[in-house]
Amino acid sequence: TQEHLRSLSSVTVLDEGAITTVAGLRIAGTGDQQFTPWRSTGSGTAAEKAALAQAFDAADAVLAEAVNASEARGEPVHVVAVHRRPLAERLHGVVPLVLDGHTHRRRTAVHDGTLRLTQGSTGGAGVRCLETPEGQEPYPLCATVLRLDPAGALSDVEEVTVGGLGHRWARVEHLDAEQTRARA
Repeated sequence: TQEHLRSLSSVTVLDEGAITTVAGLRIAGTGDQQFTPWRSTGSGTAAEKAALAQAFDAADAVLAEAVNASEARGEPVHVVAVHRRPLAERLHGVVPLVLDGHTHRRRTAVHDGTLRLTQGSTGGAGVRCLETPEGQEPYPLCATVLRLDPAGALSDVEEVTVGGLGHRWARVEHLDAEQTRARA
């Protein structure tokens, strides 16, 4: 996926602590360390889970090193984007905002002053949108629009949620930065 995206002229792939600047906003990130093209593939054994945890730890260290080096040059990173929560943990208290996903459920947390927003799914849940376990609601489709001020600080958020399979509802909620942090 990353190789394909790199071939697109309008896309910047952030991997291994890469940092890009868009309209004055510095964004750092890294890719997912687990490649599972099929749902049955994964980290099931204790050894596989340990190897994956080690890969996350190593990637987190590389990302933190890149962000800290940027900070030392006087170029603070405003946003860190990662796929999974185990990444960017070393950056709590260093960067103001971390975006992650993977769980397809929206969640807000604050760690050492860093706002961490776990995003829902804008359709990336794939077939899981069609496989609702009995007794559970289908995955809603979620998108979050972030607005940052000229200094790179979060000013407000629009949370858009559309009901999952079989539902016909939508909700848009506007929150300022303080209201967003209060959800943690």
